[in-house]
Amino acid sequence: MGYDTPMAISGYLGALLVIMLVYPFLLVAINIAIYSPSKRKRATTWFNFASATIALILLVFHMQTEVIFGKELLDQYYRDNPPSTVSEVKNAEK
Repeated sequence: MGYDTPMAISGYLGALLVIMLVYPFLLVAINIAIYSPSKRKRATTWFNFASATIALILLVFHMQTEVIFGKELLDQYYRDNPPSTVSEVKNAEK
């Protein structure tokens, strides 16, 4: 029964994981490719700022993705136990 539930992953989380895995290699590549210390510092500062901004945006978008765990179980529960209406609750209290 829970095997048809898709994984709780979004494209945003996938992109965030890619950034986290690729970031150190790109940072080293930038430091190797740029010889001048002043240009290297400026390039790494911009790269760090851009990477952090993109990662933060992706994290916010991922956190706004709604995931319902066990949807099949909830659907089965509500099918077997339908919620009572307001009028039924009021009649039961009398």
